[in-house]
Amino acid sequence: MNRPATTGPADDVYAAAPGADEYLERFDAAGAALLDVLAERDPDDPVPFCEGWLLRDLAAHLAQVYRWVAVIVSEARAQRPPAAEFAAMLDPADTPDLARRLRAARDGLLAVLRAAPADLDCWTTWEVAAPAREFWARRMLHETLVHGVDVANAGRSTPAGGEEIDRAVAVDGIDEIVCGFARRYGRTLRSPDPVGLGVTCAATGLRWWARIGPDELTFGRGTAPAGVDVEVTGHPGALLLLLWNRRPYTGLDVRGDPRVLDLWAAGAHL
Repeated sequence: MNRPATTGPADDVYAAAPGADEYLERFDAAGAALLDVLAERDPDDPVPFCEGWLLRDLAAHLAQVYRWVAVIVSEARAQRPPAAEFAAMLDPADTPDLARRLRAARDGLLAVLRAAPADLDCWTTWEVAAPAREFWARRMLHETLVHGVDVANAGRSTPAGGEEIDRAVAVDGIDEIVCGFARRYGRTLRSPDPVGLGVTCAATGLRWWARIGPDELTFGRGTAPAGVDVEVTGHPGALLLLLWNRRPYTGLDVRGDPRVLDLWAAGAHL
């Protein structure tokens, strides 16, 4: 399995990830914000960038994810739960009572994560050096943050651009998707000819890179050792939404071949 590569302690390398307790506070705040907006939306509103999903589908999916992670953490599962178990956590009772059921699932997961031991040993979505409690607190923060954008976008003619996202949270989110979640795109994010993608936060100069080729994705923090074919620079929130396929690259500073960004958009899906 590929591990994040870095250029060492340099000004363009991200090295300021907060700990589990801070991730949990941010997860709590992101969840509260999502629920506040959900209460103002129509459950039948379509969700931009999530083809075929209505807001009710998104809310039910998020409640399902919260229940799944709560089981993994509370039972210290050593292996990924079977797909059938995950599917069973999509509860039909969620549909007529979206906000209350989602809040209950979110609150339950927060309680489980807060009570989990600092040295929790359980399955994580990808291999990490950090403790499992910190991994899941971080993973749920960014899951909630991105889906919070989805909820805010539902029914809107002009989706969010990302500039409204807290810079520090967005920077950590970029690090999580490039050096973590993107590993899950191993089967779909491929190119017969290797190409490099670089992203740079305009305000901080922090950089990340990903190399897409015929084999497994490689990635890292800082300046790409083999160079890149396209470099995109912008507000970290805008870059985060771009990497999550929640906005186009128009309006960002794109230098190089934008077809690499199209390749990411087409392949960075589960």
